[in-house]
Amino acid sequence: MVAPYESDSQLAYLFRQGKIDYIVSEDSDMFALNCLKIIKGLKCTGECKYMDLVSNKSKTKQIQQMMSLSFLKSRKTAFKSVCDVWL
Repeated sequence: MVAPYESDSQLAYLFRQGKIDYIVSEDSDMFALNCLKIIKGLKCTGECKYMDLVSNKSKTKQIQQMMSLSFLKSRKTAFKSVCDVWL
């Protein structure tokens, strides 16, 4: 697949449709698009950071508060905070 510009919205759609399990990305904009499983900083050794917001393992207090908001409010909050910050 080839995305015409940035692939964020295309990846978010595939994630929500259940076509992909995780998204590999260097920024956290995917969280604002309601993608709950993100891999960041993937190296050829397999080392990476991952955020799995479906399980309770990765949920900090801030993430729990964000997830309690409606989808629209959580997107507005994420975009206002510039998105590229790992919570």
